[in-house]
Amino acid sequence: MTTYRRNARLQRAKWAVSLYEKFFERSRYKPVRDALDCAETGADAAAVARLVEDETPAFTDYLNFFELVAFLVESKQIAHGDAMGLFQYYLKSLARHSRVRAYIGDKAKGFEKLSWLLHGIEN
Repeated sequence: MTTYRRNARLQRAKWAVSLYEKFFERSRYKPVRDALDCAETGADAAAVARLVEDETPAFTDYLNFFELVAFLVESKQIAHGDAMGLFQYYLKSLARHSRVRAYIGDKAKGFEKLSWLLHGIEN
């Protein structure tokens, strides 16, 4: 293995660890993560609707985190498979909610890369 390949693999691994730590080991994203971890219908869906309608900083920060993940996948800084391995469940949670999906798909909101990453994800 060449030095370049080894360094590239090491850098991708560092990105994966950093993203894991930011998402799972810190509590910053937990409230939004918990709110989205529900069915699209029922009482919990009202909380998701409020999340989208209120556009709280916590919600947009959560989406911006995944926009970064999508950017890193698109630029090949991390492998698509690695991103899915770490975050597929949470990406599916975004895709499952039609209001969230519509919000992400609104080009004026600036989540084009996240929209691209969610394309084809079965919820």
